[in-house]
Amino acid sequence: MKIAIDFDGVILNSENSVKYYADYYSYFFCGGKVRKTDEYIAQEKCFDWTREEEDRFFNEYYDKASNDCDLIVGAKQMLSMLKKEGHQLYIVSLRGYYRDVEIEVGQRIVEKLGVDFDGVFWRVKEKLAMCEELGVDLIIENDSDHVKKFKNTSIKVLYLKDGYTEKVCGSNITTVETWVDVYREIKNLECKKA
Repeated sequence: MKIAIDFDGVILNSENSVKYYADYYSYFFCGGKVRKTDEYIAQEKCFDWTREEEDRFFNEYYDKASNDCDLIVGAKQMLSMLKKEGHQLYIVSLRGYYRDVEIEVGQRIVEKLGVDFDGVFWRVKEKLAMCEELGVDLIIENDSDHVKKFKNTSIKVLYLKDGYTEKVCGSNITTVETWVDVYREIKNLECKKA
């Protein structure tokens, strides 16, 4: 099976780290401004930051958030198992779309992960088009906006949802909470094909 995997929030626990650093920065350096919404990373929606405050956050804290976080529990183990079982694995991520340094950090993490990916694609804004081009059967994604674009396509979606993301339903979308759920659903899909 050809499997596309998002990076942030699916392999790397960067989203919780970014939320912490955003709250920290906003409280201590932006006059105590508090989060307005539970939107992820779209800081301009989350806080009433000025453009200068937003730029400072990305320049001083965003990369620290990526460097200071761990992998999502189980990601390395389950990806290694899937690879050993013969699946083709592709990272398909928006990371780096705004800043090149995000790719450098991401690439270092991928190398440390030790999984032999069949392809790593950064700066992918149109994930559906990339997945269609690659001919993937399934994507593991945590961003509801991206999940919605796959709704009612032939590509199966494992929606790795946390408490902050909205519910998305579709005949090809399965919500999962852990990497064990991801692995179980892939095995179920293999049984259905057999």
